[in-house]
Amino acid sequence: MGSLASRHRSNPATTSVALLRGVNVGGHRRLVMVDVTTWLREAGFTDVTTYLQSGNVIVTHASDVDVAASVAAVLRERTGLDIAVIGRSARELSAIRRHSPYRDVGPTHHHVAFFREPPDADAVAVSAARDWGDEEFVVRGAEAYLHLPHGMGRSTMVPRLTWLAPATVRNWSTVTALDDRASAPRP
Repeated sequence: MGSLASRHRSNPATTSVALLRGVNVGGHRRLVMVDVTTWLREAGFTDVTTYLQSGNVIVTHASDVDVAASVAAVLRERTGLDIAVIGRSARELSAIRRHSPYRDVGPTHHHVAFFREPPDADAVAVSAARDWGDEEFVVRGAEAYLHLPHGMGRSTMVPRLTWLAPATVRNWSTVTALDDRASAPRP
């Protein structure tokens, strides 16, 4: 891991967001974000900050670093847990924000599911053909935008979208806050 620091000097730096899946939910897979920040700094990431306690980490790193794989490796080394991590560069996160079809929906009714790769097109097509009432989704690349008028906890659609299983989901308030933080000038 120490090679991140030396690579940082020879490659342009970029800022990314690492989204940790399934941590600090219901008391399971507990991670103290202050510890995560320390571990990532020790591994060579810079400008490490976290947002909330739900596994949102903003880091600066050499542009050739696979942020998701590197963060997952650090967490595995430090905790023994295999935590799925999905990474997006600050530029990608800004594009996700700009391209949402539900930008005007209240933030508690709008969520984004982040995938490592685009979800299976056939499974998405089958789901899109169903009548979900007032709930809806749009898949664009490796993200699914969810409009949930009754919120995530009361959604009837989300538990039935089996192709969402490898994703990590964030509400719109979190997405916009992460974009604001990742896009801000770094010291």
